[in-house]
Amino acid sequence: MLFRAISAETLKYRRSPALLLAIGVPLLLDAVMWLAFTLSPHLARRWPVLENQVSGVWALMLLPLGIAILASIASGIEHSENHLKHMLVLPPSRLDVYIAKGLGIAALVAIGAIVLVIAELAVGLLLGFKGPLPWSDLLVKPLLASVASLPLITLGLWLGLRFRNFAIGMGVGLGGTIAGFIAARSTTYWKYVPWTYPTSALSSSDVNLALVLAGGVALAILVVGALDFTLRDAP
Repeated sequence: MLFRAISAETLKYRRSPALLLAIGVPLLLDAVMWLAFTLSPHLARRWPVLENQVSGVWALMLLPLGIAILASIASGIEHSENHLKHMLVLPPSRLDVYIAKGLGIAALVAIGAIVLVIAELAVGLLLGFKGPLPWSDLLVKPLLASVASLPLITLGLWLGLRFRNFAIGMGVGLGGTIAGFIAARSTTYWKYVPWTYPTSALSSSDVNLALVLAGGVALAILVVGALDFTLRDAP
């Protein structure tokens, strides 16, 4: 039944702006970087410079905000025309529906990371960047940031399905992103703000702790959200 729910989830995204957003945002970020390097001759055209700029903006701002938007879109599909209410009285089970939707959001995040890497590579090649390609950083950092964003995915999923008003999930996502931007500057408080985990995962000194915290927080939110979704009355 889970595979059936996943298949149904895939079809839904083909008819929503979620997939376009997942692809368009990383393309836009790399386009801005291309423009910045083109218009600013003083910027050193080296791969580490490009990689640090792209991964930093992606992990600190665009990834947290993008997840909040994606979760709101994915949940809005179900809330429209009481589609969720009708779906929950039919197979597959509520837990399968919940997991499939979470996997769908995670898949969109992964697609965004892949597009980010490809577009970043294209920008560097087109501008003739010097030096060897930093393959490890280029490929690994977006992956680490995506894994560290799992708490944001599970939280966005829970809030999106719990409340019909998409502004609640978006408000929490925006507030968390701002809090993460502030807490990321601290060597202590970032541990208590999940929105900092993607950025901390890019740091060689904090990556292990960030991933462990992300896994634990994501699992806790997933369990609480799944229990709430499966046990409460149909909306």
